[in-house]
Amino acid sequence: MPWARASATAAGDWLLRTAHPQTGGFRCLWPLTPSRFDYKVDQIYTFDTGVIISGLVNLYLAGGETRHLDAAVTAAEWLLRVMRRDDGLFLPVYDIVHGAPAPESTGEWSLCAGAYHTKVALGLLNLFTVT
Repeated sequence: MPWARASATAAGDWLLRTAHPQTGGFRCLWPLTPSRFDYKVDQIYTFDTGVIISGLVNLYLAGGETRHLDAAVTAAEWLLRVMRRDDGLFLPVYDIVHGAPAPESTGEWSLCAGAYHTKVALGLLNLFTVT
């Protein structure tokens, strides 16, 4: 299905062009119209970056484009260098404007380290299989 690979490549390239700032992670969202989530445009969620790493590795395996693998490596290195806590868990959110991880919060599940970060581990493991 060449159309599927072309669509996946277009999506991956859009992520690299639009949502992959110099930090190394991937922005939480890129709103097309104003919404109540506009405040997240300058946030990088660890969970999202882990899922995108896995997707980029799969895209690399399907198409062999090194830019996708390179972006996955950059994002993984950033996660491990910046977002990993001393206990091995991951900080949930990075604030691009402040250039630092956002404070954790127990008031919302997505703002604290937790089991949902196994998606990060899956992305890192997927990357490990090709690197």
